[in-house]
Amino acid sequence: MILDLYFPRMSGVELQRSLAGKGITIPTIVLTARPDGSLAPLSIEAGALEIITKPVEGDQLIEKIEAAIN
Repeated sequence: MILDLYFPRMSGVELQRSLAGKGITIPTIVLTARPDGSLAPLSIEAGALEIITKPVEGDQLIEKIEAAIN
């Protein structure tokens, strides 16, 4: 899953925790414009594999996705 940290109704961390609470585990890469914000470390604690700062180059994102699914 490619996830942003900030959504209108819930944070990306809340989504990660909600899925985990339902037994759903998905390799997750987080994209954010605010990597120094308080949610980034919480996202890693919730199981995100990596935090990537936006904007991200397409090749870099593909590389990270391939690593996540392997």
